[in-house]
Amino acid sequence: MSAAAARSPLHRTEDPYATLAGWDGEDDAPVAPLSEAEVAAVQRPAATTIREFLSKSDFRSECTRIFLPYVPPHLPRRVPQHQKDFIARNEQRSGKVRYHVAEALRRYDLSTTPGIAPQFNREHQDHWGEQKLRQIEAKIPDED
Repeated sequence: MSAAAARSPLHRTEDPYATLAGWDGEDDAPVAPLSEAEVAAVQRPAATTIREFLSKSDFRSECTRIFLPYVPPHLPRRVPQHQKDFIARNEQRSGKVRYHVAEALRRYDLSTTPGIAPQFNREHQDHWGEQKLRQIEAKIPDED
């Protein structure tokens, strides 16, 4: 803080809005208009590349990452057979479809929610049962 600011009567009031109390809404100095390039830069956001494609190995890894936390601790730490079948069926689909299937799985995944232990907070006996996985698959159509 500068010495001048410390001596200012507005600063001594410790009111954060005190400096605005004397403002009449007029700018002290005129602001130069933006150039066309500056306007274009503000109006056009930077291009972000959204990768809507998953390789087979990335799809397999993502599905395994989602399914494993739901395996009860007293069972071997392996993906159950019906989930392996789900992965095998869907990894044969196109990369774009694999991406959308993985996104659909992420919507139901509780393991990324802080404070939730998925193996103890399942709504049903088998959160990722065969029927649920078939429903997810059916929602994602193949590409034309």
